[in-house]
Amino acid sequence: MNTAAGPLDWTGMTSGHRGSAPPTPRRSRVVTWYGRATGRWWALVPWPSAPHGALLIEAADQATLNEHVAHLLAALNSRPVPHAE
Repeated sequence: MNTAAGPLDWTGMTSGHRGSAPPTPRRSRVVTWYGRATGRWWALVPWPSAPHGALLIEAADQATLNEHVAHLLAALNSRPVPHAE
């Protein structure tokens, strides 16, 4: 729970998993967590063209999740910026 006044820091939503550190490196605006009920790692990655502005991804372990997040962010950063006419 965030008790501080002001905007929420969504990067703080990463949930601890016994015997494991949060996925690294942590990226701004990417929310990650370990689902205790599913036994899977999850991430919410900002994606402008997604219907809700983000993609939900999952993986069996945090290393695989980190790879998926890095791949998506690289793809997002390599997209050409539309020019206003």
